[in-house]
Amino acid sequence: MFAQVLEDETLGMLRAALRILPDDMSRLVLVIDQFEELFTLVEDEAERRRFLVNLVAAMDDPHARVVVVLTLRADSYHKPLGYMDLAARLASNVVNVLPLTSDELEAAAQEPAARNGVTLEPALLAELLADVIGEPGALPIFQYALTELFDRRESNVLTVAAYRAMGGVRGALSRRADDLYHRLTFDEQEAARQLFLRLVSITEHDDWGRRRVPASEIVSMGVTVADSPIRGTARPASASSRSSDNARCAPRLSSATAWISSTITVSTVPNMSRPLADVSRM
Repeated sequence: MFAQVLEDETLGMLRAALRILPDDMSRLVLVIDQFEELFTLVEDEAERRRFLVNLVAAMDDPHARVVVVLTLRADSYHKPLGYMDLAARLASNVVNVLPLTSDELEAAAQEPAARNGVTLEPALLAELLADVIGEPGALPIFQYALTELFDRRESNVLTVAAYRAMGGVRGALSRRADDLYHRLTFDEQEAARQLFLRLVSITEHDDWGRRRVPASEIVSMGVTVADSPIRGTARPASASSRSSDNARCAPRLSSATAWISSTITVSTVPNMSRPLADVSRM
């Protein structure tokens, strides 16, 4: 029955939401993360338009029972603007969320460290900030570098010597990826190459984005889908002793490389017909 409600060409999303909500003035917050995937992964234009019509109808609910929150990469912000009904609701409530300032990045490093009894050498902090400020994806690579530095700490001090030895922020990330890759056998390396090629979607306009890979497609490559800390992690069927170590390391690599692209958060505010958007260039 619920699926049938969603099949409504124009009001399915709103009607489904109203079925969930109790008979009071409570509201449902609908969060749609990585909204750009509607334009990079959905090939059927008619399907995309049906979804957007339903989304706009939910936004326009006169009782404001549904609050819509969208996240969208900044470099994809032009894509929904090609759909006038949606664009009209995105136009005048955009709030830019800027990259962290040097003071904010400094606090992001020092305060968690202090809570764990760890300090950073002043020279390290200065060099680290110089390497990440103004860089695309600064925050996640900054986070990853600090994680590596914590593993290399001397007593309870993060040192500039350790930072330089690991190659700085980008050297640490690329070195770790190479290290994990070279631990694989030849067959495992080939499976990894094929898997990563499948994880990227490139449109006819050379736009790229993340692609979700179904388990059936991974299995067809001759790998095993493991229930690891990253759900759906794939490993070659021949993987044995290395698999547990790779699964342990994978979350750290993922946290360092995720969200490198810019994002936009767009939401509609109750009792307003216009949405609110947060844009991040980090």
